[in-house]
Amino acid sequence: ACYVLCFLAGDADPTASSIAREGLGLSPVSSKTVAGTESLAFSSTTSTGAKPLPAFTEIVNVLFVSSPTVGDYSSNRLKRYGDFSIKGKAASLRFSQVCLMNDFYGGEDEAVLLYLQALCETLEMFDGRQASSGPSSIDLLDESSASLQSTLSASQFARRQFASKSSLCLSLKDLERLSLEANSSKARRLIAGSCGRIYEDRELWETPDESSLQSWLSRTKIEQSLNLCCAKLQSIRPGTNFVPALMHGSSFLGAHLVRAFRLRASLEPADKAEDAPAHVWQTVGQVMNLLSQGTLHADDVVGNSSCDGLGIALSYDGVDAPILDSNLFESCALSVSELSKALAKYSHGDNVDALRTMKLAKTAGICLAATTSGSGIVNSLNLTESSINLGPARFACASALLNILGSMSNRKEEEVALIVGEAIAAYADAYSPHGTEWSFSIDEYPSEYDDEVGGKLPPHQHVLFVLLTKTVKQSSPHVRTAAAPALLAVVARVARGINTESEYIDRALARELLSRLGVIQQVFIKLLSDPKSKHLSRESACLGLAACRGIAGSSNEEVSDELNTRLLRAFGQTTNHGGSAMIETQEQAAERRSTEGRGSNETPNDFMEAFGFETTEVGGAAGMNEATLGAYREMAGAAFALGRQDILYALLILSVSHPCWFSEDRRSAYSAIALLGESSFLGNGSGTQEMQEALRPHLTKLLPRILRACHDPNKQTREQMKSLYNGLTGGGAEARQAITQHLLSTIDTLIDNDANKLWRARVGACGALAEIIVGRDWQSLGGGGPVLDDDLDVKGYLPAGVRLLRLWRATIRSLDDVRGAVRDSAETLGRGVRALTIRLCDPMASEKSSGTKRAREEMLSLERDASAAAATALRYLVRHGLNQNCAEATGLCLSTLVEVVGIVRPTILEPILPDLLRSLLLAMSGLEPNALNYLQLRTTDQEGLERARLQLSQSGPLASAVNKLLEMLPKVAVSTQQAVVPELDTALRMSAGFATRAAVADSVASLCSTCPAAFEFPGASSGNPSVRLLRALYYASERERGPAAKDKMVHAVGVLAAVCPASSVRSLALRACDRYARSTGNNEDPTSRKSSAATIRAITLRASQHFSGGKRGDIFGTRILPVAYIGRKDADKKIASIWEEVWEEGKGSAIDVGEGENFGSRLEEMILPYLVTECIGALRDVSWARRVSGANALQDLSDLNVLAPIPRSTAMSQISTLEKKRAQSRAKASSSALYQCLEVLTKPRIWTGKADVMKAATSIAS
Repeated sequence: ACYVLCFLAGDADPTASSIAREGLGLSPVSSKTVAGTESLAFSSTTSTGAKPLPAFTEIVNVLFVSSPTVGDYSSNRLKRYGDFSIKGKAASLRFSQVCLMNDFYGGEDEAVLLYLQALCETLEMFDGRQASSGPSSIDLLDESSASLQSTLSASQFARRQFASKSSLCLSLKDLERLSLEANSSKARRLIAGSCGRIYEDRELWETPDESSLQSWLSRTKIEQSLNLCCAKLQSIRPGTNFVPALMHGSSFLGAHLVRAFRLRASLEPADKAEDAPAHVWQTVGQVMNLLSQGTLHADDVVGNSSCDGLGIALSYDGVDAPILDSNLFESCALSVSELSKALAKYSHGDNVDALRTMKLAKTAGICLAATTSGSGIVNSLNLTESSINLGPARFACASALLNILGSMSNRKEEEVALIVGEAIAAYADAYSPHGTEWSFSIDEYPSEYDDEVGGKLPPHQHVLFVLLTKTVKQSSPHVRTAAAPALLAVVARVARGINTESEYIDRALARELLSRLGVIQQVFIKLLSDPKSKHLSRESACLGLAACRGIAGSSNEEVSDELNTRLLRAFGQTTNHGGSAMIETQEQAAERRSTEGRGSNETPNDFMEAFGFETTEVGGAAGMNEATLGAYREMAGAAFALGRQDILYALLILSVSHPCWFSEDRRSAYSAIALLGESSFLGNGSGTQEMQEALRPHLTKLLPRILRACHDPNKQTREQMKSLYNGLTGGGAEARQAITQHLLSTIDTLIDNDANKLWRARVGACGALAEIIVGRDWQSLGGGGPVLDDDLDVKGYLPAGVRLLRLWRATIRSLDDVRGAVRDSAETLGRGVRALTIRLCDPMASEKSSGTKRAREEMLSLERDASAAAATALRYLVRHGLNQNCAEATGLCLSTLVEVVGIVRPTILEPILPDLLRSLLLAMSGLEPNALNYLQLRTTDQEGLERARLQLSQSGPLASAVNKLLEMLPKVAVSTQQAVVPELDTALRMSAGFATRAAVADSVASLCSTCPAAFEFPGASSGNPSVRLLRALYYASERERGPAAKDKMVHAVGVLAAVCPASSVRSLALRACDRYARSTGNNEDPTSRKSSAATIRAITLRASQHFSGGKRGDIFGTRILPVAYIGRKDADKKIASIWEEVWEEGKGSAIDVGEGENFGSRLEEMILPYLVTECIGALRDVSWARRVSGANALQDLSDLNVLAPIPRSTAMSQISTLEKKRAQSRAKASSSALYQCLEVLTKPRIWTGKADVMKAATSIAS
């Protein structure tokens, strides 16, 4: 199968090719070995546990053997490696290398030889100028070069094939030629590294009898190769023509040759050290000189390759640098001198190049480390006067390295500071064998930096002296903050060494660091709190603090405890001590203030502190504020709460997120196990996963704090804690699972934090709650039945209902917070709680989100949970949520209420239906924008805007919820229906806008037709809810300005009157008539007159049967119709038309005037005494308009001849009793009317309308 996949990986179809490569577990990302040299360009996702790889021997036999009869693969149809496409060959070589590395025994020699033959045959294709240079060919060249280097690094048998005569088609010299002439820079670099691996293997070139350096030179013939490289590198000199590719290959090959010779020469005994030929040392020196000159070359290819080559040439394996041979003193002095110039050139000024600066810094660190043993040599060994002294040159190079911190290149790329730190760490720790003594050292550093002192100090003291007394005290924030990565690199190197090997603590750099560990920790804390610190600087300080703990843990507990205490104080203690990691009681706070001498003369801040107010944001360390150290204060608080101070350092390591910490060459160097060691709580775990496992038992207490800090108002704190959160939980689905496992305790803790006296804690708690409640169900919140009690301080187990109500209470409280940041965060929480409540009340929510149908039992359980959630939420929202002074909280509760009403079942709503209906009706005006009221008072089109507002309120979600409740009322019990009537009355009386009053009127009209039994109450006084509602509607309609809302309420009065007690209706009608009569003259009020007329009309049209009966008899004929008759003469035509409708309605009604007798057939004559009485009352009124209406009414009666004597026939000799009474009635009415007209006329005052009285009197008299 793997053979087929290798073949298909070279298929022309990109889909087939990519699938085959994925099946092989290959990716195009190149990787680096830990040793620093590039290895095979593959990254296999294959694991032996998940996808077992074939044995190396088997895959080689099936891919590379040309004979068709080898093994079981005897088919002539099988294509071999030589028949594959170029891409197929590259995939075959890569996969074979994966199998070789996976083989525990390194593969059999025969299989390795077959593989080497295939590699050499492939490389031979690129030997010469005619080699193909297409992209696919270059990829194959790179793959074969990488595979060759990996194979030679892993197998001595493979190296031996090139060191001696073998069946391979390429020899060592051929590889050297390829390293110079290959068409790929990567291939040249890798092949040069392969040559170096071969030369460095002493066992290939030496025997027990011949193991001298001279014999090694004669066998390897390395001198010829060195001379060739030296000749090629002459083009580096200024003013010469050069080929960049040739310079590139010569630099790497020459560097590996120099390294091989230098390391071999260092193994010679001291008495034979002078036996090496001088011309070889001279050639080696020339190569190094040329490489050092190339570091200043303007061409990037030449400059970078020279820089890398110089680093390879002086590199070494092991902890201590080998003793530098005296023959290399001058060359090394020149090298470090040229590096100093290159560092100054490319880190400052116009030639700034951050990438080149990083390469130069790495190389400078290697060179300084390798030349440590020769640092004291000055003008010896017959050096000329123009020669450079190695000691001063080294100091200048180290100073140039340190000057890069904060430079222009560092500002462009902040990782430069870390690379510089790694370089100076290698320089400081290059040489410290047992018994080493330094010519000059000091115990205490001067308080101020001194160049003269720094130049005399040994490397381990020089580096720390500059960083601690000069760099961190610079006024430039760029220089000052760049010290954090540099100092971290030094401290981390020592921590790794101590945690790897216990004897490391005896090295000079380790002892120096341990003696100044407290100062270094203070520097890291200061840099961490520096407001100018950027991402890498802050995280470097975090890792530096952890590394200090790792170093101190290996010495003694006293030092470790002192570091822990100092760090907790810096992170935790503030002046109010309320948010401290080491929280104190009130008694302890009083004792502390007394100890500090603040008991007798307290400042205002001290007084406020006693009450828990935040008086300042200055922390325990000078210059640290609450915002800067917010994330770390939370970490310290969590560690202290757990009683495990060592967890703080793990949290610091987990909080880093800069990409540089996760690169392959630094992932292990700055890991928890490297910095803290196996003695920490992590045990022998080295990765993030092990750290997560170690911290998992503490998540119950850690999660609330970390989640709260992830939503801190300070951006820096949020970013730092989000990195910690992702590192602690794994992020994504793993984080969600971790929260789910500790959901209840996390929610409860965050709800408590929502009432914290520190506003930052309240902001974070709101944001954290909004994040973790998303998508939760009733059971995940604790389950249980509905909560119908206001007491939420439940001890022990908390059901979901209590937890939901606590969430609502916390949200409402935060929405009304004095801090704007808390209110903003509470809005996010409010949206989350609203969504959660709606989801909990909807039994189909889970089905809607997942799209899967549930079983019957599961559906029943979901319905029970939804019913419990709805009953709990509705009761709280209606009774408490809608009564808030905070408009935002009320709006949130109301919008949630509307949504819940739309999805719950009627049986759940019935217990709270009256209160709910009242709340919704009140909200229809309460949630209207204030701008509408402003426009309503200032627009010219009052009626148009009012209609628009009513239409808007009646078409919104609130109106839909009200309609649903009204539709439910006929189906509920009569007691519930009757309970609605008082609530409607309350809503009407408490309404703040006409939208509510109009909605109440519509609701009353609807209920009167659907639920008439709801208005049947005993009694007719104001204690009857129906009567109170009737009167409230009348008074509201009287005061209402808008015609649309007024019409709705008048209509409701008429409809409600039909189901109210008759006596209350008659009383209301009489009150309306009196109100109409009083609304003239000085009390002129057309609105009131119109309202009274409309009310009488509504009652007349819908409840006229209530006008008869009672002590006053039929008030319709005795009071209402007379008023209507005069009202027909009202000056306002609209009012007159309303009374005209009432009068016309009376014409068709049966009139019962009580004990009086009816005469005639006309309505006017039937109620003539009452009409005349009403007209006389009008004439007596002080209002001129009412007098005119009365006079005009009398004029109409006179014109109808109802005031004239009855006609009598002359033939009749006797008048009947009925006619006498009729005549007497007319005579009495006419005389009374005429008398009143004359009384009015005799008064001397002239007023408008007096002529109408004259006309009426004349008409009556005639």
